[in-house]
Amino acid sequence: MDDGHRLRIGAGALAGALAGAGVGVVDGIRAACLFGSGFRIALVTGLLAASVDALVGLAAGAAAEVLIRLAVWGRRRSPPIWARALAFAESYDVLAPECETEGAATGRFDFDNAVTLPSVHAPSRSHGAGLH
Repeated sequence: MDDGHRLRIGAGALAGALAGAGVGVVDGIRAACLFGSGFRIALVTGLLAASVDALVGLAAGAAAEVLIRLAVWGRRRSPPIWARALAFAESYDVLAPECETEGAATGRFDFDNAVTLPSVHAPSRSHGAGLH
């Protein structure tokens, strides 16, 4: 996963700002030309649009960089054993095997028939006839 090519902090924000400035210049000059302005007005309009778009690109690039760095950090980090055990138990309905289907059928999600890990095959209490 790590190939030795790391970008410095702020590379996403810089790339976003440069991309925003490039788009802003082109968009501002295009808008001024469509309006029928002269060369100087088109240049100033392009610079104004470039500054606004660079600010938006800076914010978007920084947000994308933070999310990507958090995702990479999370992939490198190993979860603790209790989190793995809980995920395993929930994925195989070991903690509350009957609660979810009963709740879906009746509309009530009560966990009074939940079982714990040591007593997976033994019910926590016996149930009488009818709904409870």
